Amino acid sequence: MTQPNALALAAHIAALSSGDVALAMSFYAEDCMLQYPGRNALSGTYRGGDEVLGFLSKAMELTEGTFHVETHAILADGEQVVALVSPTASRQGCTLTWDAVDVYTMSDGKIREHRILEGDQYAVDEFFGPA
Repeated sequence: MTQPNALALAAHIAALSSGDVALAMSFYAEDCMLQYPGRNALSGTYRGGDEVLGFLSKAMELTEGTFHVETHAILADGEQVVALVSPTASRQGCTLTWDAVDVYTMSDGKIREHRILEGDQYAVDEFFGPA
């Protein structure tokens, strides 16, 4: 994994998995966009650093800081970077692990767009609760 954007993304995911939201945010461009699918408490499109920070903070709050990601592969071709991951989190006495594909557009090591595709959207929606 020598592609610079892939290396930056790996560092971003490691920061998020360790609960360091501030460090994870440092990898987002100020005018970034994040799309989170489904019909749950986290679903929506978040624009700009403040909204993305709100999303990440809410995810950590809902999971009582238990959210972490196992990375299976990071595939990069210039500005397009894809991460194949398995997030795990606990909430209200329930633990869920699921597969996801995160699709990024990056430039100069910064995330400009981040789209999340959940492998089992129904399970994730149930886990995070209604919007």
